[in-house]
Amino acid sequence: MIVENLIDSRLSYAVVLVAVLFFIKRRFFSSNNAKNWKAPFKNDTRLPTTALETDQEKRNDILKKGTIVPVTAIVLYAICYILGETWP
Repeated sequence: MIVENLIDSRLSYAVVLVAVLFFIKRRFFSSNNAKNWKAPFKNDTRLPTTALETDQEKRNDILKKGTIVPVTAIVLYAICYILGETWP
């Protein structure tokens, strides 16, 4: 008797769970919402390629451009930390 009630209650919970999941699927994943959906990679946002720089001096300058400010900031922060002063 108790086992039959337990099976019936589990079965009813399963039916309710399936109904809720079906409703959620129809509500959020239906084809009506698919019409408003935009593909994230529809537009090509890549930059065009640039010419390869063969002069070693210019290549070094290009590579050093991005690291001057961060290295300088790290060095200044380290000096302020050593001297016990606050970072500006």
